[in-house]
Amino acid sequence: MNSFVAKIKSIKNEQSLHVISFDVAGKTTFWMMGLELPNVDIGDMVKIGLKSTSVTVGVNVPQTISFSNEIDAVVENITRGKILCSILLHTHAGSVESIMTVGAFKRLNLKENDRVKVYIRASEVAIYEVLND
Repeated sequence: MNSFVAKIKSIKNEQSLHVISFDVAGKTTFWMMGLELPNVDIGDMVKIGLKSTSVTVGVNVPQTISFSNEIDAVVENITRGKILCSILLHTHAGSVESIMTVGAFKRLNLKENDRVKVYIRASEVAIYEVLND
């Protein structure tokens, strides 16, 4: 599980749908889309998280893509199993783990210190904890 301490920058609502932007480490903006929203306001500090299986890694990807969260990263460590690989990535927001199949890993031809893009759908980001209650 990946998690980050973040400050809520904006909250937009339409009916029961919420879109929230977060500032992480003063350098990265994360977006979240969801139906349920805890009692939070702009400026609140929260812990956001996402599953490692929700982190997509891209190499030589198109310039326009529909993921709300796109972050530059460097491959720090690769742990390869028989069917899955764990890729530890360094970003401005902190370390992020991506879990992918060995087949996907082979297609990407990843090596330590490679520069990649990390993509995360807004619907995969969640607020796990409100820190300033």
